[in-house]
Amino acid sequence: MSPEQLLGRPLTPASDVYALGLVMYEMVTGKRAFPGGRPLENAMQRLVEQPTPPAEESGAVSAAWNEVILRCLDKDPALRPAAGDIAPALAGVGLMPVSTGPITRPVDVVSSPAQTVLPPPAAPRRWASPRTVVFLAVAVALLLGVFRYTGWLRNGGGKGGDQDTSEKQVALLPLRVPGDDPKLNAFAQGLMESINSRLSQFEVGTAPLVVVPASEVRSQDAKTARDAMTKFRATTAVEGTLASEGDQVRLLLTVIDTRGMRQLETIQLQDLRSNSFRLQDAAVMRLAKVLNARLLAKHTGEQLAMSALEPGAYDFYLQARGYLQRNDQPTSLASAVTLLKRAIELDPKFALAHSSLGEAYLYRYKLENDPKLMELASGAGTKGLELNPNLAGPHVSLGRILQGTGRDAEALAQFQKAVELDPRDNEAVQGLANSYSALKQYDRAETTYREAIAMRSGDWTGYKQLGLYYARRGEVEKAIEQYQKVVALTPDSAHGHVNLAVFYLILDQFDKAKEHLSKALVIDPNRLSTLTNLARIYSFEGQDDRAVALYERALAANPRAPRVLGQLGISYKRVGNQAKARDNLSRAIHLLEEEVRINPKSVTALGLLAHYKAVSGEGRQSIAPLIDRFLAVSMENKENLISAAETSAVYGDAIRAVALARKAMSLGYSEKTLGRSVDLRPFTAKILSKP
Repeated sequence: MSPEQLLGRPLTPASDVYALGLVMYEMVTGKRAFPGGRPLENAMQRLVEQPTPPAEESGAVSAAWNEVILRCLDKDPALRPAAGDIAPALAGVGLMPVSTGPITRPVDVVSSPAQTVLPPPAAPRRWASPRTVVFLAVAVALLLGVFRYTGWLRNGGGKGGDQDTSEKQVALLPLRVPGDDPKLNAFAQGLMESINSRLSQFEVGTAPLVVVPASEVRSQDAKTARDAMTKFRATTAVEGTLASEGDQVRLLLTVIDTRGMRQLETIQLQDLRSNSFRLQDAAVMRLAKVLNARLLAKHTGEQLAMSALEPGAYDFYLQARGYLQRNDQPTSLASAVTLLKRAIELDPKFALAHSSLGEAYLYRYKLENDPKLMELASGAGTKGLELNPNLAGPHVSLGRILQGTGRDAEALAQFQKAVELDPRDNEAVQGLANSYSALKQYDRAETTYREAIAMRSGDWTGYKQLGLYYARRGEVEKAIEQYQKVVALTPDSAHGHVNLAVFYLILDQFDKAKEHLSKALVIDPNRLSTLTNLARIYSFEGQDDRAVALYERALAANPRAPRVLGQLGISYKRVGNQAKARDNLSRAIHLLEEEVRINPKSVTALGLLAHYKAVSGEGRQSIAPLIDRFLAVSMENKENLISAAETSAVYGDAIRAVALARKAMSLGYSEKTLGRSVDLRPFTAKILSKP
């Protein structure tokens, strides 16, 4: 199987070229390209390792053959040669390298004096020439591939093929921008996000027009119509280019039916950049016409309000929304804040600009942990709502800000109003469900998550949210069930594979966890969650030096991640580097203390803060109150009970550690997983004995 087949992606002729490469490799070296013994080990090798070049395995392989075979085995199907190009590339090229001197080969020493002397090789027959061998191998591989490939087509295109939806699902892909103009690039990203949001307010007949959220298009790095089909199962994709000449901008959009990769229409628009709202509105209406969609009547007033903005304000707003798409980058957030302030200067009554400014401050707070930023976020979010309480957007923004400070009841009210204004606003519905969950109104939370799925059955983000909800509740098997749907709908989602790996780790199913992490590594080699969870596995297996290397790599991606800092500190302590252990733990504790001060109900921050303080050597007096607060909001979760038990064991409260661990066991915590806990190992017998 090729890497794409192992990942459940669509098969193409390039998959058969990969199979041909494996056959040719073994033909010329006598060895397998990937020698892993067990199927899982062999599959992981194909996903994450490069084969040893054939020329290194056998001195009798020429450079041309070596290059062609390695190209056939490229992990990226697009980089493999076409099947018809392989034989011509080797035409007239011998298998053996050209030598200017006598050929010397290793001699096998045989102890028996009677050695068989092989006769010199006969003159090669024409059918055995290298070119013919390649043609024969290609024929075999392609004949086998015909049956597999056509079967795949009949079965609906691979994994998840039976989950097609009758809804029209549209993916708007990032606009391409010629040259290297960061401002125009940000404008383009913001423009496409706003078009995305507008199209979500349309319907086709009586069914909603399902538009893949812009955040998911970004997170999955979808760039082509084929990406839209494979990653989101979108029926329609919109690709485009934005160019600028002086004060004019030109927008070119191509609408593609992904089921046949057929171009439906090309839309060309041009306008002054200061008229960016008019440009956006024209693009939306032209796209709606192609999609046979109509705007819901309740949103017409909203569009009139937006069209009345001062010239230029919407331009700055779109640029800012583009920068906000990189809300994990301090420089992008700083640019967003500057541009939103300029938009507000031009039009102080621009409600969405104020609300977006509040979100920008919220994202900055999450990176910088500066309490002043939360005050600014709250002020801007409140102002946006005051200016236009009839838009769903300001309610969603303020709801997120309130959630960030633990004011869940107030956040709930904002999301309820947003849903009342726009029942199909996906972000509003998911925010509402998250608020119900935070307030422990679990029946309402689950019902709301399922309502979101019912509204957009082909959208995998609904299954993702429900899966995360089950995980927070400690119902891991149910979480896995939802995330299997996520991966089926979007097999190229690194997020889906990482979270499945986390859930399988909780169930102590390491092989399945490694399998999904290996897939995530292929999709996104630098994803923070992939690196940290691989590091966790190495820690469980006692390979703390390898864990340190992965945590350091993750920390380079986000130097202010408290969990990464803390776990890196613990790993350094285990390998004996006490100075680095103290430094990283101290930094983690400082960041977590700020987070708890802003949001006293943050379960994750409370649990980590207590544990890192205990590992740092602080006593019961400072840690026990943190554990009390942690348990007050998470007593029903067996994973959190074990976490509190481990922390209690570290700071020396054996009685509490045993009691909490016994409570977790009564809720179904695995005895095998308990045995992996280094902190609870001295108390395992007592935990498992009857009280």
